[in-house]
Amino acid sequence: MCTALFESMHIVCPLIQNLECVFASSKKEGLLIAIRAMLAYQSKVQEWLRSARSTPVTTVVAAPDFSCILEAMESQTYDSLLRVPDQWMEIVKA
Repeated sequence: MCTALFESMHIVCPLIQNLECVFASSKKEGLLIAIRAMLAYQSKVQEWLRSARSTPVTTVVAAPDFSCILEAMESQTYDSLLRVPDQWMEIVKA
């Protein structure tokens, strides 16, 4: 799982950093997309951890598939990323 996460983040992090240029006229919108990407990673890792916890110790749990996050970032189809929960939006607005 750690290797899959590292490999995906190695590709996606520069795309997240590039959001500052893509959304130069709306920094908050770019920040929201970055948060959505990080939320997608968090969700995938949590899903994997839940699966690993409920699987017998000797059973290998397949690494999460982060390709949908990479695809969304590369193709700039940000609507396919998870929506930020409402309670987070108050923090983002601040």
